[in-house]
Amino acid sequence: MSDFYEEYGLEEEALPPDPTFPPEKEEKVIVKKKGGWLGRILALVLGVVIGIGACVGGVYYAISSPVQSVLSLANVDYEAKVKDKILSEKYGDKTILEIAKATASAAGAKKLSGLNAIFPFIGNFIDDISGDAENSFGIKFETQTLLETPFTDLAPYLFDTVKTTPLANILDATNGDKSLEPVLLEICYGEEGEDYTYDANGNIVLTEGITPATIETLSGEPTAFLGKISVASVAHPSTNDPLLLSVCYGKEDVTFYIAPDATGKDTVYMHQLFLTKNEDGKFVDYNGQPILADLTTLDDGFIKVVQYRADAASEPVLDSNGNRIVKHVYYVKDDGTGTYYAYKEPKAGAEPALFKKNKVMDLQDDSQSLINNIYLKDALHIEPNPFDPEQDPHAILFGLAYGEKDVDYEIIVNADGKREIKMLNGAPRTIGDLRNDSNSLINNVFISDFMEESHDDAVIMYLLYGKEDIHFEIDDNDVVRMKQQFIALRDFFGETHVYNAYGEFLQEKAKNPDGTYDMTSDGYMLDETKQTYIDSHGVTYYYKAADPEATIPTEQGPGKIYYLFEDEARTKPVKFKKHTLADLSGEEHLISYMDRRLTIGEILGEESTKDNFLFKHVADSTITNLPDAIAELTFGEVFENDIYYKYLPEDEAETYVDANGVTVKHGDYTDQEGNYVTEENRVVKGEWKYLLRNDQGEIDEDYKVASDMGKLLSNMTNNITQATMQELTDDGMISFNQETLNTPIRKEFMDISLVPTNFPTDKTKLGDCTAAELLDYVAAVLVVMEFLEATH
Repeated sequence: MSDFYEEYGLEEEALPPDPTFPPEKEEKVIVKKKGGWLGRILALVLGVVIGIGACVGGVYYAISSPVQSVLSLANVDYEAKVKDKILSEKYGDKTILEIAKATASAAGAKKLSGLNAIFPFIGNFIDDISGDAENSFGIKFETQTLLETPFTDLAPYLFDTVKTTPLANILDATNGDKSLEPVLLEICYGEEGEDYTYDANGNIVLTEGITPATIETLSGEPTAFLGKISVASVAHPSTNDPLLLSVCYGKEDVTFYIAPDATGKDTVYMHQLFLTKNEDGKFVDYNGQPILADLTTLDDGFIKVVQYRADAASEPVLDSNGNRIVKHVYYVKDDGTGTYYAYKEPKAGAEPALFKKNKVMDLQDDSQSLINNIYLKDALHIEPNPFDPEQDPHAILFGLAYGEKDVDYEIIVNADGKREIKMLNGAPRTIGDLRNDSNSLINNVFISDFMEESHDDAVIMYLLYGKEDIHFEIDDNDVVRMKQQFIALRDFFGETHVYNAYGEFLQEKAKNPDGTYDMTSDGYMLDETKQTYIDSHGVTYYYKAADPEATIPTEQGPGKIYYLFEDEARTKPVKFKKHTLADLSGEEHLISYMDRRLTIGEILGEESTKDNFLFKHVADSTITNLPDAIAELTFGEVFENDIYYKYLPEDEAETYVDANGVTVKHGDYTDQEGNYVTEENRVVKGEWKYLLRNDQGEIDEDYKVASDMGKLLSNMTNNITQATMQELTDDGMISFNQETLNTPIRKEFMDISLVPTNFPTDKTKLGDCTAAELLDYVAAVLVVMEFLEATH
């Protein structure tokens, strides 16, 4: 038993013999027979010779006899199965040898026609193949052409026939998917109305010069057929889908419009194509983009335009041979207003050339070129609610889609009573507008679109518009109106310095050694001869001195105001712009500038500063110069109402009549009893008398709050030391009753030689003494009393 069966516990069975292997040889018992080996070899040789002879004899008979005789011996019905089907009738009496010679001769001609003359089944076979190709695939091979084509040219002929077969034939033969019919029709023939039309019987009629697409189109330049497929035929846009309509057809009411057809169904129709010219005199499309084209001037004012396809960088798109690909050929003529409308022919009464539907190849070359033309209002569905303003999209979205309200657009109620957008300036914004300038549309969203204005809050108004009476004014209807922009000019050591409306110095562009401006540097450019000002964004303005002459304060003194205009004639004033989201971004933004543009009073508000002992005195200072302003504040400025006796009731309208019959009103100076005094006779309150009285005995209000506190403390020490007890009591600095202050001084105590004092002899009562004198007197009294007690 083998190891395999033993391992798995199986009984080994006998297997049937393998037919692919020879059986094992059994050992044979050799039995010697009579006769020698020479006889057996002779018999074998004779057998082979006889067999070969018989074979050769048969072949000789077959090739030397007529074909009909040979087929009869083989029981083949020559008349029914061979004659003019496999073998031509005239070769029926020929021998195979003769037919072979004729075949070799025909083959030497290297065409199938010679062989077909001998073997007609070849032509029949080709007929069958051609019929199948035409019926199944719409590809038609000519049998006679195939027969006469040399063998070496046979394959090229077959491939050329396939390549040049119209695609329409193939689609008809293969009964293509009817749901794709618009796409297939465009691949085969192009755009309906432009490349083909239908006759009265519904048959396609190609426009002159248009050839149907072939297999070669598909196998060659892919753009050749992609250029025929419109996005609309693939996307099937609804007339209620503005976004998809834009991708398929361009801009509504510019390149296409929607109107009911004969059945009343809303249908898209293309407008007549037109071009305009830019400032350089070059043709531009409806988006203002220069077109890539060759122009030829013709008679009657027509211009032939051969427009080429361009990529996202406005560079020509080339085919595999390096040639520019033509996008459109048409003829334009100025209608007298500077708009050049397109026609199919350069003659009067010619059929207008329409805008072409966007093609799939346009998406391939530069998908953004189509997307750029999509209105943001369509992409984001930004429309006013037909009836309820409370349901409108956010004001930010309106700003993105349409611009500035009441400047670029307004919302009106149409004849149907529905609210809708009416453009006042330009067109709605597109996705391209959003892409072109670093998210310019987002940056150009006005802060006022999402922050409510408050005319009493200078900070909010600054963030929204700037500073009142500089950048904006509020009219009688409480509406904010932006004022005309201006710059300020000031001669500074022979150079003209430029300042903005805040009086801030503006940086001029760097200059090259030859005096020209270095355009790579930041800053403005000023031409005082032409009186033009080019700002840091490259926008050119014309300026004109204010009339009457006016100035604003600048960092270097008064600067003369010059107003800005759009045009050289100075008839179109430039208004300050509302602040946008862009003004809140970057290193230098609105808030970063606020510390030097708004005053403390504007930032904190009048109510917050007027009652604050410190801020009310620096309300006109900015945060930037606040430290300097505080450093210059004097005690007289900050504490005036505390230093002198004044009448300051909470109700400023309150008054009273003093002892002299004078009516005292809010803010008047008084004496300690409340009687009116003039400013020259104003009375200093007690504590301030000691703080502000200098070494010369004068009240000095000019001590600085921030830096002179040490001097005031020194004044306080000196003045209190020199004041009498009566003065200190009268000024409220100490509290002694008047009886004590009137106590007479006992001079007899002063005569005792034991009292070491220099007490002034002119003092008559305690109130006349200074604090030091009073202490000396008390000490003397104690010494005398102690002496008297000791001696008695």
